[in-house]
Amino acid sequence: MTGTDPSGLLDMEFWERAGGAETWAEMLGAEMTEEDVRELRKCTYSGRPFGEESFVAEMGERFHRQSRRIATNPKNAVFAQND
Repeated sequence: MTGTDPSGLLDMEFWERAGGAETWAEMLGAEMTEEDVRELRKCTYSGRPFGEESFVAEMGERFHRQSRRIATNPKNAVFAQND
């Protein structure tokens, strides 16, 4: 995949350095644990980025949105967004 992204959300140079379509296909074919699937579903539902906390923090800074985990009981944790 080559080209440009007028929105600036995609870094095509990074895409190529990171392995391009071949690496992307490998990532999509990787197995996910049940815990990863649960976390991905929670993030999809809440609109929170899925990934390591450092990634979530970086996305919050970049897009001026802060996501934080709210938990009184870790089993019942939810995510809140501060706009």
